[in-house]
Amino acid sequence: MKSEKFNFQWFEKENRRKSFRASVSRDGKLHLGKPLRENLPPFIQIGFDSSAMVLAIADGHGAGISCPACGVLTAQALCTQLANIGLRPPVYFHLTRDEHTGYLLGRIVLHRKIDSAGRQVFDTEQLLIRFRSILDNAIHLMAKSTPLADRKSAAVEALCAAAQDYEPGCRDLETYLEGRVKLALRTENRQYAESFSQRSLDQPFSANEEDGFCLYDTIADASSDWTDILDGQLDTERFCGSLTPDQQILIQMLRDGFKISEITDILDISEQDLRLMACEIARQRLKFEMES
Repeated sequence: MKSEKFNFQWFEKENRRKSFRASVSRDGKLHLGKPLRENLPPFIQIGFDSSAMVLAIADGHGAGISCPACGVLTAQALCTQLANIGLRPPVYFHLTRDEHTGYLLGRIVLHRKIDSAGRQVFDTEQLLIRFRSILDNAIHLMAKSTPLADRKSAAVEALCAAAQDYEPGCRDLETYLEGRVKLALRTENRQYAESFSQRSLDQPFSANEEDGFCLYDTIADASSDWTDILDGQLDTERFCGSLTPDQQILIQMLRDGFKISEITDILDISEQDLRLMACEIARQRLKFEMES
């Protein structure tokens, strides 16, 4: 019997007393934990990326801020940046060393509070701010046949529910939340297929209303990225349906590799008019994407 080869990655229990932590308090102070202070040089630089919501502490190389023995620094500018993105102190950070820059980078540790049922739950307001990029990306790229307001509502509801269901160990929180939000949008999107029944992607295979199977149902895994591809095709069909017959012919001939001279002959227009038509289609597409 052939022996199996394994490649185990062994894990050690996290010792929070040794982890690098920092926090911003309500009085505008930055508090550096003792293990963090013990690993800092005499002078440091402190920065914050508002879009990524990441705190950075770097070696000041003799300049910058003198690292305090008590671990407390005035940080009004940092408090202002946190307030500008909607985060209210106290805000906690867990820092790790970045291999490329050598900086200590800190990501926000989400608050937990006790709800009416006595369970520990995440602060919803902080959760939505911290993972805003997951929501924005999913809403912009997925489920285009679902109305925008319904898309936003489904994504927010899925994110909040997933955060409360999350159990450490299987995947990191961000990856888990992203997967749950995408799955929720795919599921939500299916119920809107009927409004596009005239489109090939959602055309039922039979007149049997009890079945109602369409191309979406040929995908075995509902979480597969193929649903995103099909939804993108449906989105393109919707846009093309809003164009004039000549504009639709132009798009199809461009896809089929026709030369400009061939297109102008078929449509009986000048090359200048052809370019103007193409520019108008591009403007309409941009408007369509912004409104969908």
